[in-house]
Amino acid sequence: MTKIILAVFDGLQPAQINSSDTPNLF
Repeated sequence: MTKIILAVFDGLQPAQINSSDTPNLF
């Protein structure tokens, strides 16, 4: 589940997700 979220948000903001397992957008 987390891998899918990371894959989607990776194209949007890779810098934010790079250091965290959860997107800072949430």
